[in-house]
Amino acid sequence: VNMNGGDLQGWNLAKISNMGYMFEGCTNLISIIFKGVSIPNSTTITSMFDNCLVLNNVNMDNCDAAVINKILRVLPERTDGGDYKLKVNMADTSRFS
Repeated sequence: VNMNGGDLQGWNLAKISNMGYMFEGCTNLISIIFKGVSIPNSTTITSMFDNCLVLNNVNMDNCDAAVINKILRVLPERTDGGDYKLKVNMADTSRFS
């Protein structure tokens, strides 16, 4: 898939139960914006970013800790061994695990 950026900001994902493999195979995906997105606890996001070989920037501003924790768990290991550029702006970090 030839996609270099994704923006889910403002999307209503309340009724989605499975987002697994949503971006799987987006080998040109460099950045993704989840700003303010809510992902219900029942939503599966397993393998959401499989084969996203160049994903580098992940914006999770104004997401709650549960969403941030879910997304951090499914980010693939960077092929260049580097760290992700994460953007997170929230007051309550007590729910991170």
